[in-house]
This record gives sequence, C-alpha cells and structure tokens, in this order.
Amino acid sequence: KVGQPREFFAEGLDATVAKVVQDAIEQYRKLGAEIVDISLPNTKLSIPVYYVLAPAEASSNLSRYDGVRYGHRAAQYTDLMDMYCKTRAEGFGAEVKRRILIGTYVLSAGYYDAYYLKAQQIRRLIAQDFEQAFKQCDIIMGPTAPGTAFSAGEKTDDPVAMARQWVDAGTRWLHVIDLDGAFSGTPRNMELIRELCSAVSIPVQLGGGIRSVEIAGKYLEAGVTRLIIGTVALEDPALFRELCQAYPGRIGVSLDARDGQLKTKGWVEDAGKTVADVVPELEAAGAAFFIYTDISRDGMQSGVNIPALESLLAMTDLPVLIAGGISTLEDVQAVHPLREQGLAGVITGKAIYAGSLDLKAALDWLAARE
Repeated sequence: KVGQPREFFAEGLDATVAKVVQDAIEQYRKLGAEIVDISLPNTKLSIPVYYVLAPAEASSNLSRYDGVRYGHRAAQYTDLMDMYCKTRAEGFGAEVKRRILIGTYVLSAGYYDAYYLKAQQIRRLIAQDFEQAFKQCDIIMGPTAPGTAFSAGEKTDDPVAMARQWVDAGTRWLHVIDLDGAFSGTPRNMELIRELCSAVSIPVQLGGGIRSVEIAGKYLEAGVTRLIIGTVALEDPALFRELCQAYPGRIGVSLDARDGQLKTKGWVEDAGKTVADVVPELEAAGAAFFIYTDISRDGMQSGVNIPALESLLAMTDLPVLIAGGISTLEDVQAVHPLREQGLAGVITGKAIYAGSLDLKAALDWLAARE
C-alpha cells in the first residue's frame, strides 16, 4: 500500500513537480500497488518546529566547542578565555552564530515553556501523524520539495541585460563562468562574451574552458580584463606558465576545493593535490590572483569557510577572492576584516537571485567603511 498525503499536494506545489509525482504514483498503481489517501494534518507546523528545535540543539551541542581537543583553534590569544572566544568567533559562520543565538533564546528560563517545550509537544503530534498513517500504508510517496532548483540561465533570457543590471546596482567587477567551456574544454560562448564586455562599463573576469594561449588571447581581445584558469593550472604547469608570460598580471587561478582536496574539470575530477601543495608553484609561474571556492558551500548559502580562507591568505601575498558561502550580509561582514590579510573581494551569485543577499545593502555597507 502506497500512502499519498493530501497535504503534500496542496497550494504552493509546482505544477510540473505535481505531475511528475502523480505519474510515478500511477506507475506504482499499474504495477499492482494500492494507492491510499492519507492525512498528515500537522505538516504545516514542521518548519516552525524545526527552526525552534534545531537551533536549540545547535546551541546546546556547540556550547561544548572550545578548540582545545579538536577543530579550529585561534592562532593568537592572551589567555584561555580569550582563546575560547576567538576560536568560536573565527570558527563559526554567520548561520551557525545565528542558530546559537536563537537556540540560546528558546532555551532560556523565561522562554523555555513557550518555545522549546511547545515545539517538542508539536513534534510529538507530527510523529503521531506518521504513526497513524503507517497503520494505513506501507510507504508514503510525495514530492520532497515544492519546486525544482532553477537551471543556469533560467532567471533571464538575456545575459547581457542581466550584466547591465549588476552594473547599475554598483558592482565593481563582473564574474563570468562559461560552464559549457568548463565541461567541454573549448569556448562555446565567445560572441556572447564579446557582446557582454562591450555592453558594460566595469571590468570582466572570465573562466571556463581556457586551455590554450590562443583561446586566452581571443577572450582578452573580446574585452575580458583578466582570465581565471582552473584545470590547466593544476594539470599543465608548462602551459600555465606560458599563459602567465604571454599575459602578465591578467591570469589568475581558481582553487576549487572540497574538504581541502582540489577539483578540476568543472569540479567533477579530483586533482590529487591540496591548496598548500600548489600555491607556491602557481605563484612562481606568474599567477596574478587566486579565487578560492569551497565547493561544499558554493550555492548552498551556508556561510564562508573562514578557517580555510585564512589558511590560504597566510600562504600568499597575492590578492585572494572568495567564492562559495557568501549568502547574506552577515557573511560579507564576517569576511570584511580579512581585507587586512589580503582578501581582495567576494563573489556571489545564487544568493542574489534567491534573495537572501540584498546586493545594494551589501554594497552600501562596504562603501560606508571605505
């Protein structure tokens, strides 16, 4: 028996998602499954309950984190308490700190019954809904999300118009990645890049599929100010050195890492090296700047991996830009002090489209501190 919760197919569900799920349910019916209509009446309370209980657990569990036995520890401190405070301030991202604050609030003496205890009671009701449902069916089938993630380019049919929008908003640079080029190894959007560069008044940096001096030259002739090299820098040192010599000061390297291990070819292959392994070689070859992306955080809106960023800044005197994890104004504010260590800028994209980062507010905040 396959249970179909009526609450899962309510207002807010994307029509395409609904059709795909219904088609899947119909396939199960054809295979002999019995489709049972069930109800999970407290479903709508799941998210508010989560945002009380999860921060409470974060507050409680992370209160034990001190940097003494494991994890990040501040490099400079005066005494034990100063080490605790600086370690937690540096090691926890903006979202973690936000959850600790919320969790501490709901667990405090004056609000425990009103928030935490009430959320626990509602969680019990939600669990009872499922217990009752499983008396009627063997499995529950439904959509896992009300909609799908937007595809590259979905937010605009005119990339040039979108580029102009960011210029009008006050951005200093335009960061462009040719995803087609990154996966194929050859440029696929040369004319579009040329049109884009001629349409904006700010410098453009471009990456993706730049795997020869000839291609690099064509992009620079098209109006690109500087180029971002990834795979070639890690897999073909001689070619990378040749690129840097041909176009001094205009070639940077994208260091894309997951758990400290570098990735290449559109993040799909392991490079077999760490950031620390390659930085000295890339500097010696003539790299002009680095872009560091924590792949596990890119597009996830989960905050910046500050310890990893600090580690890179300590290795090099070259300008470093951070990508991956910049999703709120608090994230921008968290990395701002690192300018003194060589952080040259931040790159963000999805957060602006999704609305979690107010671009104007972030630019205004930065301008007020210059």
